[in-house]
Amino acid sequence: MSMKIHDLKINGTFGLLKLDVTYIDYSKEIDQMIRTKWCGTGDIAKNYFDLGTESTVDACCRAHDLCPVKIRAYSKRYNLTNNSLYTKSHCKCDDRLFNCLKGSESQTANIMGNIYFNLVQVPCLEDTKIGRRFRNARNNF
Repeated sequence: MSMKIHDLKINGTFGLLKLDVTYIDYSKEIDQMIRTKWCGTGDIAKNYFDLGTESTVDACCRAHDLCPVKIRAYSKRYNLTNNSLYTKSHCKCDDRLFNCLKGSESQTANIMGNIYFNLVQVPCLEDTKIGRRFRNARNNF
């Protein structure tokens, strides 16, 4: 199966202003993600031990997916409602994912970290004195 995903950004207007076009090809990044079974939305692993060819990165994503404190997409828990497309995990689990991906020093880990923490910026669940709340995502992966 071949897949091409592109991002086209156009700035400016016609006439007196300059038109700038930026073309970004994400096909290489998508290929890297396909080498994992636990990274991305959902997972395709058959069991806990089933990891993709990028096993170090996949182990990071698996640990994050198994975070015990989370609110799945379009669900309510801990008196909080998650109306987004993504599961929101406890901030400690997000911190572990961040450090695990950084520590693996692979291209796939860098891609996954940039997507999750810099691009998508999924908020996490933080414990406070009065209960849990959503906190902005960690960035600067």
